[in-house]
Amino acid sequence: MSDEYLAVSRCERSGRHAILACDSHTAWVYLHAPGSDEGSTGPVQARCFAFNLCELIDRADVKNYRPAPPPIALGFGSDLAVCREPAEHKWQLVWSRDGNAILLVRDEEPWCLTSTSEPDGHSKAIRAKGPWGDPWSETVYSTTDWDSPAPEFC
Repeated sequence: MSDEYLAVSRCERSGRHAILACDSHTAWVYLHAPGSDEGSTGPVQARCFAFNLCELIDRADVKNYRPAPPPIALGFGSDLAVCREPAEHKWQLVWSRDGNAILLVRDEEPWCLTSTSEPDGHSKAIRAKGPWGDPWSETVYSTTDWDSPAPEFC
């Protein structure tokens, strides 16, 4: 399967794009720098691991998936890391008021977030800090000024 976009959003205030991209093994949220015009994206400035479409892999197998992002490995992925049927879920991207952070919502539940100040992101699919990012942070989520209407899912 080639990359599929499960959600795409553009922030009018910042000119940034956010994309939930899914390939045959993983899904990631990418936060882009402003593009040169409304229809273009700048380079990726932040990212966040969203989920695996397959079981967690052994750490030694990470190299077998390069150069694509590898599935999250055992010891790093939480018990929420696998989502075999992403189309069965409702995905939504919510911007921070300043347009420098993006929150991925899964079935009306905050799922992962990333920003220009937290470029590796925080995800409920991550158990331990590592190359996939950081575990979910309720503090980062609750102290970010989310766009109106503010997501009040917790």
